[in-house]
Amino acid sequence: VFESEFKHVEGQVATFAGLTELHQYRSISAKAKDISEKLSEFVSRSRDFNSKEKMMELAITEYFKVKALQKKFQPYDDLWTTTNAWRQSEKVWYHGPFLNLDSTAVLGKHSLYEKTIKKCLKQKLIRDNDELADIAGVILAEIRKSKPHLPLVANLRHTGMRPRHWTALSLQLEEKLKPDQSTRLLDLIEIFSLDDHVAEIVELGEVCKKEYAIETALKTMKSKWEGVEFTFGSHEATGSFILKEVEDITNQLDEHIIQTQTMQFSSFKKVFEEEIQQWNDKLRMCTDVIEQWLIL
Repeated sequence: VFESEFKHVEGQVATFAGLTELHQYRSISAKAKDISEKLSEFVSRSRDFNSKEKMMELAITEYFKVKALQKKFQPYDDLWTTTNAWRQSEKVWYHGPFLNLDSTAVLGKHSLYEKTIKKCLKQKLIRDNDELADIAGVILAEIRKSKPHLPLVANLRHTGMRPRHWTALSLQLEEKLKPDQSTRLLDLIEIFSLDDHVAEIVELGEVCKKEYAIETALKTMKSKWEGVEFTFGSHEATGSFILKEVEDITNQLDEHIIQTQTMQFSSFKKVFEEEIQQWNDKLRMCTDVIEQWLIL
């Protein structure tokens, strides 16, 4: 049964050299996925067979053909799987809601698609097949054509992007930019020509990232004080109470005061200036109170 199933898949793999119609990429990708899964299953089954042979102290059968076929099929699988993934991503990125885009995911996938297709073009099976090499070339060109738009996604979909940044960009470009769920990346390119203002957007992105770092640091510091409580112990000689185990608290106070002072010198503090000052005052007040308690 294993042999007959393997030969059937082997025959299917052989047909991939003749599958050269790019417009059929969805169906070809589905076939590639099915074959890839079957080949993985064959590898798993061959390992199970070897395990049983070992347990029964029988000669170990080598399944060279299985591994060889899996290796042979990889370039086809990479080409069609990536082509399908790229075309789907391209549709979502350009025609879906811009505010739903995850900049990290977009940049990561784009890089992976380009890397995989470039690898395909170096594979002999693809390189020596003019039709498949042309398909890989077309897809690589599509991927590279979208590359100049990546800074728009990377900066305008940064986690720290806030309405104030869109307002600042609107004033700078003299355009009313207020994206909602109906706004697409294609709109930002075709209607507002944001791809002509990449330098300004990258500069805004840097401000956004620096401000986000301050915002995040403030939230992190404050969260570290949640649930922190002083421990008191009785002082037998006087019948009063004294602070115990304050070293961790004072160390954290010192650390946060230094961190807050650094923020106060930042050229990106303006939005958080009042909050930073209030936090600094609170930390110093806590330090002063603890020092007085320890003296007493």
